[in-house]
Amino acid sequence: MLHLQMKRAMKNLGAVHVDIDGVAHSHSFGSAFFEIPADRPVTVRIHQLDVLRHVFGSAMTVLEPGAPAELEYQAPAHNKVKGEIGPPGTTRVRGRGRFFLFLGAIIVVPIVVAFVAIVILFMLAL
Repeated sequence: MLHLQMKRAMKNLGAVHVDIDGVAHSHSFGSAFFEIPADRPVTVRIHQLDVLRHVFGSAMTVLEPGAPAELEYQAPAHNKVKGEIGPPGTTRVRGRGRFFLFLGAIIVVPIVVAFVAIVILFMLAL
């Protein structure tokens, strides 16, 4: 049995799509168990879909026979970055910088535009 721990990043919602040797499964974040053969290598692919149904957060690994059947998937913080899959405790969140840059732009740009507009209106009033 494969024990797969799927961890969400800061903004991930919805399902995680797990493909084990071509057999697709859809799960929510958290813990899941999958039956896998013990006598041959097993390919594990994971991805997510955004609201426009674009694939993001892709990760893949091959479990060799005799290897511990325990994996961890870490979803990315930004949808332009890959996810990570590996033994428990070895994955990290990718894309945090891009996420905070995007968030900062959404907050800072309107404030700067409003400030410039106020300054221009004040200068015209003089």
